[in-house]
Parts: sequence; C-alpha cells; structure tokens
Amino acid sequence: MLIEERVAFTVPGTGSIYKPETPHVFVCVTPPCEKNDVLAVPMGSFKGRGDESCVLMPGDHPRVVHKTIILYGYTRKFYVSAIEKLITSGDYAIENDVSMEVYERIVGGLFSSSFTPPWAYEYAKKQLGL
Repeated sequence: MLIEERVAFTVPGTGSIYKPETPHVFVCVTPPCEKNDVLAVPMGSFKGRGDESCVLMPGDHPRVVHKTIILYGYTRKFYVSAIEKLITSGDYAIENDVSMEVYERIVGGLFSSSFTPPWAYEYAKKQLGL
C-alpha cells in the first residue's frame, strides 16, 4: 500500500463534540517526508457556514454526496506506518484517491484558507517544494 499525496482514508472518531463517533475522510496533501509522515486534511459536510476555501460537490469524489468543505483547521500529520497498520487492521478504511484536479483545489485551499494552522502551511510549503 502506498500512502502519498491524493490518497484518501477514513478515520473513525473524528466527529464534532455533538457526534464524536462520526468518521471523516482525510486526504493526503504531501508526499511522505524524511520522518515518513504526511499532512492530511479532512472533508466535512457544509452546514450553511464555514470555510469555503475548497468546496467539493457530488461527482468530485465517491464519498461526497452533498456540498462538502475541507476542514483546514483540523489538518493533521500522520505517520505513514501508523496509517498502513490501521488500514490493515480495519480501524481505518482506504478510500478512492482524489483526482488530480480535486487534489490541486485542495492544496490551493490549504494555502489560501485563513483556517490553515501556520505550522501546516509551512510544512506543506516545504514538502511540496514551494
């Protein structure tokens, strides 16, 4: 299994305080670094307000069934080996990769969103060679 940019995977228990058990699909936005970790951003349902730096609609990805936004404020680093182990054990689920067009929109939103944590902005910039 190759964990790299464009790879999507579902992480359980990443919901809101009202529904913490809700899983979210995360998309890898960087290739693995020398420490073998990747930066990933979660998708979330649009509920009438929120960061619209990157909006996904049905057809953009099989898991997108209604207007969806990327939740840049919840950007995380994951260790590749941990993702692989959790997918193998069934705790995480691998999803279809996002298309190059959707990936480019997600990365563009990462750099334009005011919700992107400064550390994530700098990490992505370095890993993507920008």
